[in-house]
Amino acid sequence: MTLFLNLLGTPEIYLEDRMLLRFRTRKAQALLIYLATTNRNWTRDALATLFWSETDDASARKNLRDILPPLRRQLGDYLRLDDEIIGLNPASQSKCDVTLFRERMERRSATVDISTLSSTLTLYRGEFLEGFATSRVSVDFELWVMREREQLQQLALVGFTTLCRRQQERGDFAAALDANRQLLKLAPWDEAAHRQQMLLLAQSGQRAAALAHFEICCQILAKELDVEPDTETVALYAQIQAGAIPVARAESAAALAIGSAATQPPPSAGPANIVSIPHNLLTPLAVFVGRQHELKVITERLATSTCRLLTIVGPGGMGKSSLALAFGHQLLAAGQSAFPDGIFWVSLADVNAVRGEADGQGAENDALMEEAILRVIAEELSKHPQVRLSSTQQLRAYLRPRRLLLILDNLEHLLTGVQALVTLLIQAPQIKILATSRARLNLRGEHLLPLGKLSLPPNAYAASARPKRVTPAHADALDEPWQASEAIAMFLQRAQQLDPNFIVDAETIAPVVQICRLVEGLPLGIELATSMLPWFSYRELAAALAESLDFLAADTRDLPQEQRTLQAVFERSWRLLSVDEQQLLARLAIFPGSFARDAAQQIAGASLPLLMRLVDQSLVNKHGENRYILHRTVQVFANQKLQQLPAQASGLMVNYAHFYLKFLAGREEGLLGAAYGRAVEEIQAELDNIHAAWRRAVAQQMLSDLGHCLNALLWFYEQQGFYLDVMDLVNQTLQAFLPIYEAQPQKSSTPITLLVGRLQTLQGLWHLRTGRMAQAHAAYELSWSILQHENDPIAAAYCLGFWGASLRAYDPHRSVELLTEALHIAQASGVAWMQVMLYQLFGEASLYTGDFAEAAGMTATGHALAEQINFARGLAVSHKIMGRIHLARGHYHQGEEHLRRSAEIAQRHHITQYYLSSMIMLGEALRLQGRFAEARACYGESRKLAEACGVDVLVAPVLWEVGSLAEQCGNYAEAKACFTESLAIGIPNGWIHVLPTLGWALIGLGELEEAEAYFQQVLTDAERKGYLPICIDAQAGLAYLAVLQSRATQSGTAGDETRSSTVTTFRDLYNHPSSTQQTCDRIEALAAELGVPLGHVTPSLATVSK
Repeated sequence: MTLFLNLLGTPEIYLEDRMLLRFRTRKAQALLIYLATTNRNWTRDALATLFWSETDDASARKNLRDILPPLRRQLGDYLRLDDEIIGLNPASQSKCDVTLFRERMERRSATVDISTLSSTLTLYRGEFLEGFATSRVSVDFELWVMREREQLQQLALVGFTTLCRRQQERGDFAAALDANRQLLKLAPWDEAAHRQQMLLLAQSGQRAAALAHFEICCQILAKELDVEPDTETVALYAQIQAGAIPVARAESAAALAIGSAATQPPPSAGPANIVSIPHNLLTPLAVFVGRQHELKVITERLATSTCRLLTIVGPGGMGKSSLALAFGHQLLAAGQSAFPDGIFWVSLADVNAVRGEADGQGAENDALMEEAILRVIAEELSKHPQVRLSSTQQLRAYLRPRRLLLILDNLEHLLTGVQALVTLLIQAPQIKILATSRARLNLRGEHLLPLGKLSLPPNAYAASARPKRVTPAHADALDEPWQASEAIAMFLQRAQQLDPNFIVDAETIAPVVQICRLVEGLPLGIELATSMLPWFSYRELAAALAESLDFLAADTRDLPQEQRTLQAVFERSWRLLSVDEQQLLARLAIFPGSFARDAAQQIAGASLPLLMRLVDQSLVNKHGENRYILHRTVQVFANQKLQQLPAQASGLMVNYAHFYLKFLAGREEGLLGAAYGRAVEEIQAELDNIHAAWRRAVAQQMLSDLGHCLNALLWFYEQQGFYLDVMDLVNQTLQAFLPIYEAQPQKSSTPITLLVGRLQTLQGLWHLRTGRMAQAHAAYELSWSILQHENDPIAAAYCLGFWGASLRAYDPHRSVELLTEALHIAQASGVAWMQVMLYQLFGEASLYTGDFAEAAGMTATGHALAEQINFARGLAVSHKIMGRIHLARGHYHQGEEHLRRSAEIAQRHHITQYYLSSMIMLGEALRLQGRFAEARACYGESRKLAEACGVDVLVAPVLWEVGSLAEQCGNYAEAKACFTESLAIGIPNGWIHVLPTLGWALIGLGELEEAEAYFQQVLTDAERKGYLPICIDAQAGLAYLAVLQSRATQSGTAGDETRSSTVTTFRDLYNHPSSTQQTCDRIEALAAELGVPLGHVTPSLATVSK
């Protein structure tokens, strides 16, 4: 077997079985680390002086002799010992990351290939012996560690600098940026590295990000060194701002180009290329931002022989014209030879007005409309000095032999005349047409490019996101997901036009993201919003838009009149609809999000042909299979139209609420059985509609509908862990109905009474899950005061069961009474799933009191019943509890198997709440087996999921487990920090068994008085609640503290008596039936340190309260 020593970062020493080695003393561990890192033999005198410099030579050598035998027993042949020399045995296999890292990095970097250099740098997980309390070893050892840390960090800095430079030289900008970010993490004050980051970003097409990084550099230099950037950095910033840094022509640069890269005709395109292709394209003042994917699609489509008519389709304000114009400029800049005879832009927006003035008939005559389209095309081509066309016949003749591209803008109001385009394409077989329209042209040869919103940041970066997550005030800020958003890039570009000093920081990113999300990435919405920045702050603008999008307006002179407000844009589309289409669009505004076809039919009376006509008009978008959605700006406009029909709107709201609450109630059976996963997926698809339906049902006092779906709502949210969402609904409902309930002269046996009682149970569950126990007890008490008089056994058992669960940490006797009564009700009513849940609550209560046999029996009974009814939630929970029981008994492998099974069931059936708790406990099982890397992965995944639920208390147990891992590895400072943060949030009721661990971390830090006070507090609380495993762990800590304190204050007989008392306590605790294996392992290690055996004797029950 090989001995592995990973000392860069948190130290880990283990054999090939991945079991982490534990050492009797810190100095023994430090001695092994010193031997491995220096990679040589040392004399005993040298080692004794290093580790015991504060004592005389004889005492130092004796201390060294004392720690060597147990270290030799632990390491065996890996350690070489003789009378004078100590070292690692070269004949035994051992690997130390420090020696490997140093050996590779000290070679000449020019001789090391990039892959080897990159893999070597991955060894540098953190600073040497990160978190290791070196001061508790010796002063000389601490000084040696500090020198090593500095040398190794310098090697890492050189390595990342070299790696970045060589990746930049070969054009791999993504890898170069990553390497430079690592460099900045190690040395955030390195101004040269900041310049390199700016240059790399600029070269890879990320100009806005490069400019933003200059501000980051300034902030860091001011904070770290209290200096301003030097002239070289400022000069580079000026170059980037002026666009003087060319974008590198490399695939990696294209891949890196985020939405912030501006696309416009480059000044170096060369006049010869532009003049050689006839065109009439104007160069807009506004910079075109984003849409790189769409530009690529257009290029690929028009490059094929089968695509001759490509229509960019989308609602008004989506940027169709800008995209088409940008594509034309892209062709010119590239000297595109596919269209040597010209690229011509033809605006058709005013064709109706022209024809109306000319002949008084407008668009009613198809033939005249076709003629009008052709005439405008001829007029535009004739504006070029090389083209003269006086009739449509000459146009056809001119186009017939030529290879050119026509870009036809705004065709949506000319659909009756688009047959003219077919005629042109047939008669001129080498031309191609790129059209823009709010509606598809419905021609057989038409290819479509539906244009959607600009990309937005993830939901986590909305205005409700915590600012600390999006503050670019550190070296790796450019990793933030908002950097890749096209909508944010456009906003930043427009904002910087108005204010060149604008940067993204903690104050601006949240409202900027909110604004972009409120207009749903609509380019015109962003354009209008940024035009208002001279008069409003970002937060004021976001707040105003949250109230109403009608707020958006601009007096920008180069915007067409109809694009200066969103209202004007959509009024134009509205006028193009038939009366039936207008009425359906207004009725569809009842849906706040996406909706299924059958819902549109049953609620809004949407026939499929009529619905598809709105899709063709880009007013309704397809949203997956058989689902549709209105862009938010369209939905707001359509809702205004609906409110103009109050009678119709009121009836629609009732139909809407009834449809979706009936839909939710119909998923209750699936949520309780094997079809849980499917039921969850169906509910998730309709959550926006369910929430809106619930609120409308509350407003209409639809008590029967609300009552029928309440169980399904509870089961879905309780198992998904998204408590905030459901509690918003519950609190709003209680606020609406409590006054009505309290005003009733007869409070029992009415629909509103039963609904209020069940809602109070839900409120109690919310408080229980989020650690607010006093509020939970009050809610359950109120709920039971109502439900005990109602004839609803499921509601009664649910209330009593969770009321009992909330009391197990405060009044165990009353808790058992309530759980017993709930189980009797469930058994009498024959509700199997409720019985499963109550058996499991009983099992958890027994686990906390240390009666592992009863816990296993109750859980097994519930598990068997869950298997009979195929109750997925019940199976996941019973496997989780059985895993906990096995961990307590020291059966770590069996515990891991149960917890993996629990997580697998929960994940397969989308039971988020129990997947989260199972993953945390699985991390504990892996940690107890010494598999620390796997444990960290579990904790990392758990934390992300807990944070996604939006409830801080779910993060607390993850933090505690991370702290437990740090404590087990001897990183006591990190452990204490994690424990303290976890306690500040609040440990949930189901995790109180972990509390004593903080006391052991305090001992590790030498904070003995604080440890004693903490252990005493935990013991007092646990004794009152009857939690024997916690009592045992806390008493072990107090007994060990007594020995430590006696060494400092007692001597002779008094010290011996304290030691004897501690040994007796250890023996009693070790043999107690409620002692967990973790506590026994800790007591064994402490007894070994004291040099006493632990005999298997009958415990003194006086030691531990029963």
